Amino acid sequence: MLGFLMVPTLNQLAAQTLRHPESMETLLAETDLDELVRQVRLRGDAERGALVFYKSAAGCVKCHTSGEPASPLGPDLASLGPDSSERHLIESLLFPSKVIRKGYETVSVLTSDGQVFRGLVARDDAETLVLRNASDLQQEIAIARDDIEVVTPAETSMMPDGLVGVLPELREFYDLASYVIAVAQGGTRRAAELKPSPEALVVTDDTGNLDHAGILKRLRRRDFEDGERIYHGYCFNCHGVDGNTPSLPTARAFGTQKLKFGADPYRMFMTLSQGNGLMAPMSHLTPKERYQVVYYIREQFMEGNNPDYENADDEYLASLPQGSDLGDTVLSVERDFGPALGSQLQRRVSSALTMQLGDVSISYDLHTMDLAGAWYGGFLDLDETQHIRGRGEGTAEPKGTTIEGLDAWRWGHDGELDYPTEDLAPRGPLPRRWMEYRGHYRHADRIVLSYTIDGRSVLELPSPVPHPSGSPDVSTGRDKHAISHTLRIG
Repeated sequence: MLGFLMVPTLNQLAAQTLRHPESMETLLAETDLDELVRQVRLRGDAERGALVFYKSAAGCVKCHTSGEPASPLGPDLASLGPDSSERHLIESLLFPSKVIRKGYETVSVLTSDGQVFRGLVARDDAETLVLRNASDLQQEIAIARDDIEVVTPAETSMMPDGLVGVLPELREFYDLASYVIAVAQGGTRRAAELKPSPEALVVTDDTGNLDHAGILKRLRRRDFEDGERIYHGYCFNCHGVDGNTPSLPTARAFGTQKLKFGADPYRMFMTLSQGNGLMAPMSHLTPKERYQVVYYIREQFMEGNNPDYENADDEYLASLPQGSDLGDTVLSVERDFGPALGSQLQRRVSSALTMQLGDVSISYDLHTMDLAGAWYGGFLDLDETQHIRGRGEGTAEPKGTTIEGLDAWRWGHDGELDYPTEDLAPRGPLPRRWMEYRGHYRHADRIVLSYTIDGRSVLELPSPVPHPSGSPDVSTGRDKHAISHTLRIG
């Protein structure tokens, strides 16, 4: 008798994603907090979350520390205390203005000569109120008490709502929340245990051999549209939807304010690539994608508005560093998706479940429960998909050598293998009288499929059959593979 552990194939969060594909921020905000706590416990990984904290575009480490000298911009996570509940910490990530920690409130100060200053209170005594300037938190403003007319606490946190929206994947939110909870409840000792190694924190410099002028010359309307999607996926959380009403006080208003690190395309690109000030490197974007979002910002918000706007004319392009790479290569990312992954398979299967059986990978068409493919030597190439890239538009491709014949496994209906398909939807599931997919169970690293065929319940356990010699001999062509299908039929 096998004991099976049920894994939901479409949990509550995934269902909400289908209703709100435009925004992970919306998804998280609309999800019950207790459900988020459950998902973080189930799926979050604090070690992976440490990398999100230190390296992601959310720039958490720019304002918070973990058991190190405190930042003046946000509380030290290791000082929050073991009594900090999981629910409260997750809520603080999503809604930072709901409860603002004492010492990190923002105030507006009206002086007797009509000036208004906004910032964090750095020091306050009987004679002077010292603020950290909201637009440059490294700069302090000292205001004499005798010159102050009104001090008004702000209702919003310096951390903008929706900052988690810059995370490209739901898993990264689970991981980040898991890390924050672990450090808050475990203190400085746990923070030290989870801190990534210096090697893991190195940001790869992919700007060295770029043909900057070539990339800029090739930018067209499609690149403007791609840049717009990137901006409204990441940048708007801090700089505002219109580029001119930042929700983060330190963020620039592109149409009116001076850009601290340069307003020409190359210097804006380098700011995105290396990070600067409170901005983290956008290294998850390819160099071309960074230039696309720079192109959108400059053409949409800056041209004709910002006096620092600089034309990229021939003289300017000739001054840029030279290279040969066009910056559009997507680096392969290795990720552990567990023993099975739901996705498309190429352009021919819209709903597939792919699993690894030893050195063989097989993929089921979930609309028929027929095998859609079998191959050896790898799992799936997902580099152009949303499994790897937040806005990947490609499809999952078999990563290996096709095994002819093994994908012949299929079901017949009403006693026939050649059942009529003329009246069926071309990409939809079969009628329920023939087949109904019910999901899958996980048993250790094995997958048990649950479905019905012609109204009869089926549990199917696909398994690898060991090669007689221990491993296939690819060099001689004797690369024989076999799969067994254990069925329990109602």
